[in-house]
Amino acid sequence: VDIAEPCPGLRSLFALMAVTAGYAYLNQPNWLRRALLFACSVPLAIAGNVARVVSICVIASATDAEFATGFYHDYSGYIVFLVAIGLMVVAGEAIDRIFGRRAAAGALAGCAADVHAASEKGLFGCAFRVFAAVTLAAVFMFQAHTPRATVAKAPDVAFFDIAGYATDDRKNADVQAVSEGERTVLPKDTAIYKKLYESRGGASFLVSFVVGGASRASIHRPELCLPSQGYVMSNPRNFDAAGVPWHAIDVCRPGGAPSVKAYTFFNQTGFRTASHTARIWRDVVDRSVFNRVDRWVMVTVSAFGATEAEMREFLGLLAAGWRGIGGKDGNL
Repeated sequence: VDIAEPCPGLRSLFALMAVTAGYAYLNQPNWLRRALLFACSVPLAIAGNVARVVSICVIASATDAEFATGFYHDYSGYIVFLVAIGLMVVAGEAIDRIFGRRAAAGALAGCAADVHAASEKGLFGCAFRVFAAVTLAAVFMFQAHTPRATVAKAPDVAFFDIAGYATDDRKNADVQAVSEGERTVLPKDTAIYKKLYESRGGASFLVSFVVGGASRASIHRPELCLPSQGYVMSNPRNFDAAGVPWHAIDVCRPGGAPSVKAYTFFNQTGFRTASHTARIWRDVVDRSVFNRVDRWVMVTVSAFGATEAEMREFLGLLAAGWRGIGGKDGNL
């Protein structure tokens, strides 16, 4: 079993911490017990991710490895998160048992209130567990009996000449080569193409097409990997160039020359966006509602030695040359 580095354990930890903080504030009577329940979110998130990995192995062994590492892997995180929420409720119940229920003012009235609260809490806890079990069983049965998703045909991509910009594949072979990390970290059905364009004024623009495969891990935002490579990012901005939306950021590695990275996404239907969130939502809807795995293309342009105006001009020429950016009127 190979667990990739971008596996979203840290994000699920933050999400569970936020939910646990709200639940602890409403469920526990004092800050000590709230802090104790909040601290439980860390081992609960770890336990949830361990359960997810184990469940993927079990599903792969019992049914089909492709189903386990594909559809089940992509959506099992939601199921495991529900399990972690259930464990959070159990942890709150355990804290109540260890430290005792809330004391109410007045002996007789307090006793009656505690009995009533305990009864209601017990009924709520029981109902929640039953609801969680039924929901998990229903979701699992739905996943197990859903036909295998149709993988869309990837858009065709091809580079073209741009007037006023020189290209030399032999001279720039090293720059345009796919790195070892890109070949080994990304899924095997991911395709990567690069080309360097150089302007007469000395600016250069490295254009890369990342054509995603069936896995959602094929494409991710540069903001997720650049910091781990030592880059400092600043000045995020959105703009349109020749009708194509772009998201750009200034990047600089200590001791290195500053550059600008601009990127945009599109899929085989011609849907285009510069928002990673919009792309994810579109992908979730297509996978869950239409049972279709979209093939996304991420276009990234790294500008070196170019002003903001020169970069936008190049992006406009590049976008204008696409003639439909993956739509019905032409591919890249």
